[in-house]
Amino acid sequence: PKYRGPNPLNWVLLNSEEYTGVTVHKLVKEIDSGGILLQRKYKILQFQCLGELFKELAFLSGSMAKDIIKLYESNDLKFLSQDESKMTYLKKPFALNNVNEDTDVKVLLNRLRAFVPFPGLNFNFKNVEYRIISYDVSKKSDNKSGNIIHKATKKVFLVQTDDNEVI
Repeated sequence: PKYRGPNPLNWVLLNSEEYTGVTVHKLVKEIDSGGILLQRKYKILQFQCLGELFKELAFLSGSMAKDIIKLYESNDLKFLSQDESKMTYLKKPFALNNVNEDTDVKVLLNRLRAFVPFPGLNFNFKNVEYRIISYDVSKKSDNKSGNIIHKATKKVFLVQTDDNEVI
């Protein structure tokens, strides 16, 4: 029940969650609150973006379909009650898809992961607005952690973390 609402994947990335997953639950009037039929856990990769996470969870849900059909055919549909004390309902997070050169690196990276490829991350750098729709990660360079370096000729930004460079 943790991340009920329209955009749970954005929120797990914004909040640096280590795991997420797929839950199949009974449809009831209250949003995402029906009894749980089946759940699968998924470990989020360190620099995994929203698009990649969505794709992996789509594959996971597809693989669960066979299990759901078996449960249905064997008339073995047992729904477990959700623990309402762990319930959160979060609204659309799109007001958070803006950063600037002064944004803390961890916050910047979480927002980058949460809003790429859609709707993209709005980035204000030296009073110029950019929309970032993709990124890549490489091994650490010689740049100082927390630095943002702009290579205008390539329309590239480098963000240095402790161990990696996000391009």
